[in-house]
Amino acid sequence: ETIKSGQDIDNRILVPSYFVKTIKSLYEKGGASNYREAVKLADRILDNSEYMHESVIDHIVFMKCQSLARLHDKEFFNAVRQVKEPESSFLHGFYFRITRQRKRAIDSYKRVLDRRPNDHRAKGELVLLYLQNDEYELALGLAKNVYERQKNNPINANNYLNCLFYKDKNNVDQQLVEEILDKLKSNPSQRSQEIYCSAKAKALAKFDNQVDEAFALIEQGIHKFPEIKYPVLTLCDLSIQYRKLDKLEYAIGLLEHSDSPKSQTYSSFIRYKAIYLALTNRLDEAIQLCQKELLELTAQELGHFFEKLAQYQK
Repeated sequence: ETIKSGQDIDNRILVPSYFVKTIKSLYEKGGASNYREAVKLADRILDNSEYMHESVIDHIVFMKCQSLARLHDKEFFNAVRQVKEPESSFLHGFYFRITRQRKRAIDSYKRVLDRRPNDHRAKGELVLLYLQNDEYELALGLAKNVYERQKNNPINANNYLNCLFYKDKNNVDQQLVEEILDKLKSNPSQRSQEIYCSAKAKALAKFDNQVDEAFALIEQGIHKFPEIKYPVLTLCDLSIQYRKLDKLEYAIGLLEHSDSPKSQTYSSFIRYKAIYLALTNRLDEAIQLCQKELLELTAQELGHFFEKLAQYQK
């Protein structure tokens, strides 16, 4: 706690594990000020690292690079030079994913898997990127593999479920879906409960045709987890799927107040807003919004999305 507060402590009484735990807790708490503090603490201990074990130094440099990536700080590229492969490629992938450079992120994670084919962290990151690109078939096999290795990880469960929800419901093992949902429901962590809420709402709508119940559940989740954006994104998905424009407008309003260009959900927010504009016969506005904000997309990717927007207008 003293380290976190920035007070001076005699270096002779400090051991590396204090710094590692403090940097980790700051990083996990999130927010720009905590990431900056994590970088500052990492630099402090690295300046006095001549008697430290190499593995401890590597761990601290890794966390420093993650924090710099979260800040979109170009200093990341200087810091990552101290990291050996394939961890260096993993961190590059992380930076590019955070800064919405998906193709470069995918290439980086593939380099990790070329060197370490069973690296489940890289596989999990690739699943996220493929889902963001709507490449569900590419994501499915990896998502299943990662989930089966760590079934108690709610992120893995969520990614696998999202791949299954994309498939035709007649080609989905609904018993498997229920098993995953039950596992999420029984996990008391906030992350698991928040993911369960969204996943259960999607399952109610897709498999049980209980659309009103699905909307009621996800709106409960939004009120129960006001700091979490994922239930709001789920409300957007359901609202678009079932053409509930009032609910889509409400969800976009929530994102409008909480999203920024550095947010991980920003491109999703822009896409949802563009779809809303198209659904309300403002296609030109939707296209202008995407051209201005979705700078990470290639001309071809933008063209495909504009075709989809035109379909919504019909």
